[in-house]
Amino acid sequence: MKKIRFFLIGFVLFVIVGLLLYVSYFKYHEYTSDKKIDDFIARIDKIPKKEILLVKDTYRQSTKQETNFSKKITTKKDFEKWKKEIKKNGKFYNGDCLPKNYLPKVEDCELIYNFVCRLPDKKVEFTYVITGTGYINSKKVIKENFAYPDIPFDYPEE
Repeated sequence: MKKIRFFLIGFVLFVIVGLLLYVSYFKYHEYTSDKKIDDFIARIDKIPKKEILLVKDTYRQSTKQETNFSKKITTKKDFEKWKKEIKKNGKFYNGDCLPKNYLPKVEDCELIYNFVCRLPDKKVEFTYVITGTGYINSKKVIKENFAYPDIPFDYPEE
C-alpha cells in the first residue's frame, strides 16, 4: 500500500513539475519577446513613444513548426484618422456597418503596426496591417493610410 501511495504522489508531483516548467518556458519567452519588440520599436525611432497606443499586448501564436509572439500597436494619429474615416463612411474598413451609438475603442482600430518575434532566432519582423483587408504590401496604400509610413519594411516590387 505504501508503494502505491508513493508511486501516486511521485506521479502527481512529476505532472505538476512538468506543467510548471511548460508554463514557465512560454512565460519566459513571452517576456523576452515583448522586450525584444519594445527594443525594436525604440531602435527604429520612427514612431514617437508618446504616440504609441497598444491594440493587443504580446500574445503567443503556435504551429507545429514554430512559436511566435506578436504585439499590435497603433498611434494616436492613426486612431484619430480611423475614427474620422469610419464615421464619414458609416462602416469599418472591413466593410461591416457601424453599429448605432458606436464609441470607437483603441482595440477596434483597424490601422495596425504588427510586430512579430519568432522564437527560434528571436528575430523581430514588422508589417503594416489594415484589419479586415490583410497585410499591406503597397507603398501607396501605406502612405495614404498610415501616419508613420517610413518604418523600414521589405516592400515587394510594384
